[in-house]
Amino acid sequence: MTGVNLVGYAAWFMMGGFLRKHVRRQTSREVRKILAVRLAYIGDVIMTLPALQPLRERFPKAKLSFLVGSKAAEVLKNNPFLDEIITYDAPWFYPQPPLQALRDYVRLVKKLRKKKFDLVIDFRGDFRNILFVVFASGASRRVSYDMTGGGYLLTDVVPYKEDKHKVEFHLDIVRALGANCNGARITCFPSGHECDRVHRLLDRYEIPEKDLLVGIHPGSRLPLKNWEAENYATVADKLVEDYGAAIVIVGSAGEKGLADGILGLMRHKGINACGLLSLRELWVLIERMHLFLCTDSAPMHLASGANIPIVALFGPSEWWDTGPLSEKSIVQKIDLACRTWCDSHTCRHDIYQYCLKAIEPSDVLTSCRTLLANNG
Repeated sequence: MTGVNLVGYAAWFMMGGFLRKHVRRQTSREVRKILAVRLAYIGDVIMTLPALQPLRERFPKAKLSFLVGSKAAEVLKNNPFLDEIITYDAPWFYPQPPLQALRDYVRLVKKLRKKKFDLVIDFRGDFRNILFVVFASGASRRVSYDMTGGGYLLTDVVPYKEDKHKVEFHLDIVRALGANCNGARITCFPSGHECDRVHRLLDRYEIPEKDLLVGIHPGSRLPLKNWEAENYATVADKLVEDYGAAIVIVGSAGEKGLADGILGLMRHKGINACGLLSLRELWVLIERMHLFLCTDSAPMHLASGANIPIVALFGPSEWWDTGPLSEKSIVQKIDLACRTWCDSHTCRHDIYQYCLKAIEPSDVLTSCRTLLANNG
C-alpha cells in the first residue's frame, strides 16, 4: 500500500467513511442512472466499447451516460446502447492553464451531482478519476479497480489479479456487476451520411469496389511507437507492384505531414486521407480494406473490431495488453529483454527505438503476403 493510499484510508476511517462505504446495494431495478467513465485516450475508449452492450442489457431500464475526453467523443455518437455523452478533458491527462482547469472541473462536478447518478463506473481504475470524478459525483454506488489507490472511496472494488488485454480489463468490471459479456466486441455505428461520404471519397480517387485496398496508419499518440517512413514506402510500393493495390494513408489532420513524407518516398501513387474522415467514417473505410498496416494506435483498434487483416507494428508497448484481437492479424515485433523495464515514453535501449528499427520491411511484407493469401 502506498503512503498516499495509507494516509487516505486513515483519514477516510476517521471521517466515518468505513461505515458510509457499506451502503445498501441497489438491485438492477433501483439503478436508474449510470455514468461510465473513460477519460483517456481515444484507443482506450475504443477498447471500452465492448462493455456498453452488456452493461445496457444488465440494466435495461437505466439511463446510461458516458464521460469521455472531447477527442474521443465522436466514436461514441450514434451508439444505441448510450443515452448521453458527456465530455471532459481532465487536466491530469490533458494539461491546461490552472484557472481554466479549475473552472472546467467545478462545472463538471456541478453537472454530475445535479444528474444524481445511482451508479458510477471508472473503467481505468485511476486514483485521480476515482477521487475527482467518481467520488465527487455523489453517487451511492461507485465501482472500479483499486490498482493505483482510492479503494476506500469505492463501494465495489473489482478484483484485479493478472495482466490481461485492455478489452478484457474493461469487461471484467461489467462482469462484476452481473453482466453477460459473451460475444462482446468493438463496433461503431456510422450514419448513412457518413457511409456516403466514404463512398464518394473512393469514387473521387477512382478506386472501384473490386480493387484491393490497403490502408496504412503510420502515426501514434506517442512518437516512440512510429516506424520509419522509408520502410512504409518500401512495403507500399511492393504491394502496388505485386498486387495492384490501392494505397490509402489515414490518420488525423496532424499526421498529414507524416503521410506526405511516406508518399514522397514512394515510386507509386497513394492517397493521403489524413484529416478527411471522422472516426466513424474511418470505420466505414476500414471495413472496405483488404489489409491494414499500422502502429499500436486507435485506428488499429477500429480495424480489430472490423475483423479485417491487420499487420500491427509493436515497438515499446506490449501486444498482449493492447494488440489487435482480430483473428486475421499478425503482430510484428522484436522480442527484447529491455521490454521488461521500458515504456512508451522513454527508450532505454542503447540504440534509440531499436525495437522498431530492427523490424525489416521484408519481414512486414512476408506478413502482408500471408494475410492476403489466407484472406483473398
